[in-house]
Amino acid sequence: MWHDGEVSLAYLTVDGASPVEHVEAAAASGFRAAGLRIKPPTHLSGESAVVGKPEEIRRLRRVCRSLDVKPLDAEVMSLGARTSRDDVVAMVAAAEALDFRYIQTVVEDTDLSRAADKLAVLADEARHAGLGVALEFMAFRPLRNLDAALSLIEQSGSENTAVLVDALHLIRSGGTPEAVAALSAGRIAVAQLCDAASEAPADGELAKEARCGRLHPGEGALPLDELLDVLPDRLPLSLEVPHPSFDGMPFGERAQTARVALAGFLRKRREAGRAGTSELNN
Repeated sequence: MWHDGEVSLAYLTVDGASPVEHVEAAAASGFRAAGLRIKPPTHLSGESAVVGKPEEIRRLRRVCRSLDVKPLDAEVMSLGARTSRDDVVAMVAAAEALDFRYIQTVVEDTDLSRAADKLAVLADEARHAGLGVALEFMAFRPLRNLDAALSLIEQSGSENTAVLVDALHLIRSGGTPEAVAALSAGRIAVAQLCDAASEAPADGELAKEARCGRLHPGEGALPLDELLDVLPDRLPLSLEVPHPSFDGMPFGERAQTARVALAGFLRKRREAGRAGTSELNN
């Protein structure tokens, strides 16, 4: 059962923020960890990246240290058909320089055998840098569900790769808390928490919901209590809530709103006799 876990501010909660703005919003709202987007996903290839820019990396490192915000997972290493070893090496080097613990990874290659080979390369580079790989599955990507993610990890032969369990992606892909409960603690790197409506949108709208239509914990119908009941104690928990009401809201206000909502949700868990104390409740 999840209890006393570190809580991190995920990028999509402050979607559009630069890494420095993200860290500032996290610090101002009481988060001591953050998952920072240092490399944009392929569908936002025009977005600025920190990877490969030494001065920006040094600046971001200084800001993290001065504001006492620890980088958790580095977004995002997309494994596509054209992803090269050079791409992987650059991402690992930036994540290592910034003291991240995990490299958040998604698969965009429909050839999963080739993706497994590239995951093996990434995992090996990350291992030499003292990093883990957090592999995320999504119903609208080639790696569609938990079983597919576990299979890819096994196929890659990686020992430092574990799944990133996103509550929304888990349920929308047909997964359940019971399936998560069957995993050993070492199989899960990070859990991302949000809520959502009970009814899933059409398949073509799943990505839109994930990127800008999530709800605060307790506002929707996802089985969040049941999921937290089976997550390992002290697992890092990332709050990923691109809420519809956030449009035009300052980054710091978004982070604070999400933090207050999570604190309220965890308080209700305690009142109901479930565990879930965290730094938000101290």
